[in-house]
Amino acid sequence: MTPKLVKPLTPSAGSGIVSNGRVGVAGAASGYHTEPPEPDWVAASLGGPPVSTSSTIAEALSAYVQRISVFKRGAEQERYRARPIARSFLGKITVGEVTTVDIAAYRDMRLETIAPQTKRLVSPNTVRLELAMLSDMFNIAIVEWGARADNPVTRVRKPKLPPGRDRRVSMVEERRLLRSASVHRNLELHSIVVLALETAMRQAEILGLTWENID
Repeated sequence: MTPKLVKPLTPSAGSGIVSNGRVGVAGAASGYHTEPPEPDWVAASLGGPPVSTSSTIAEALSAYVQRISVFKRGAEQERYRARPIARSFLGKITVGEVTTVDIAAYRDMRLETIAPQTKRLVSPNTVRLELAMLSDMFNIAIVEWGARADNPVTRVRKPKLPPGRDRRVSMVEERRLLRSASVHRNLELHSIVVLALETAMRQAEILGLTWENID
């Protein structure tokens, strides 16, 4: 996909999870889960009934994305974070039945999942962000939807983050990067690299830019 700044763009199709049961089972061949593309689960459930204790987590997440996330600056990011949760075994459990054991099982399964975009294991920070959004959804379920009495995510350990990096791109590396980008067949790549270097924006943030976001 060719990124453009003149209209909203999104990264490649969101992630999903294949599991063989409620707690998830790694694939026999590689030992890791994979994430095949699936239909848009949010659009498929628009206009659904109110969230209740009998609603599935997938249904509750769809309502959360449409009613809560839409008012946040990171709405599109939350939409992508919700997808792997909704498509996993956790998405099939009802809001009233989810336990801390289920949340911990999802956490462990995600940490063993290979992301299709990077071909690497899903990072601990990605899992932390997914759990943070899921926790906020449960808080909404408690306060606004009356569909839950407690938040099971708050009592589950979050993945540890690796040590932070303090290395910066050197001037030589920056020149090489800009030189390569300037001769790339994608004519907009050079502008994207310059924007990334100047603002430290992430890929998803840059690809989601529209002209109304720029002064």
